[in-house]
Amino acid sequence: MSALSNTDIERELIKGNILIYPFNRENIKGASYNFTVGQFAYKIPDTPGGEHEKCYDSIAKEITIPSKSTVIVATDESIWVSPQIAGTYHSKVSLVSKGLGHIGTTLDPTFLGTSFIALHNLSSQPIKLKRAHTFVSVTFYYLRSKATSRYQEVHDNTPARRGMFENMARNDEGDLEWLREDFRKEKEPLERKLKESETYIKLRSSYSRWSQNLRLLLPYLIIIFLIGVGSYLSTSSLSQRFTFFTDKAVPALLGALFAIVVADIRRKS
Repeated sequence: MSALSNTDIERELIKGNILIYPFNRENIKGASYNFTVGQFAYKIPDTPGGEHEKCYDSIAKEITIPSKSTVIVATDESIWVSPQIAGTYHSKVSLVSKGLGHIGTTLDPTFLGTSFIALHNLSSQPIKLKRAHTFVSVTFYYLRSKATSRYQEVHDNTPARRGMFENMARNDEGDLEWLREDFRKEKEPLERKLKESETYIKLRSSYSRWSQNLRLLLPYLIIIFLIGVGSYLSTSSLSQRFTFFTDKAVPALLGALFAIVVADIRRKS
């Protein structure tokens, strides 16, 4: 397995091998993606059979994790990955330094849905997390071969083990409605939401512009290469080769720059 860089993550988002919504390009880091706090947060009961206590304050828009307690927190994002991509979830140092325990769980190939993260407050004080703030990082990996269709059929995380978490929120219609949003349980609505989002459109546009410029430059790069070969073969003197190359290559470089400028003007008009 090899980890995906920020460039890899962006490329796989554009290719449709990773789907994330809500999507924020600023949350893509050098080799990970930072997920944010959702509104679903429930404390694990202190005694077996006890009730799960809601920990999200909708007015303050924050989650409170009591001292020496474990709270299940949902990411605001829903995610899907292809059969050839997996991942691992990791703690943020800034939160661990406040007393939260380390996060260690996996993102399996073809996973679909919201991620539910167990946060353990090991400190003697309650810890608060603001809604929509980042709290867990996911590192993605390419698999050497695709996960088999048999594995996908028995995948126990699809769709995000919703039944277990819906049971926690069974007395809260708002949380149940949030959990049952179509893009949190179906791939097509998730993909549609992502592709319609402004941040994704900007990401795709930036890559489209780069590829368009590359196509414009390619003929000129070929010409410059041929000029370089010609200058090498035409004379044995190094200075004469350099003079020949610059005389012929400069017009080609100017032509390439002019083509890019014209293309930019047309895109903006």
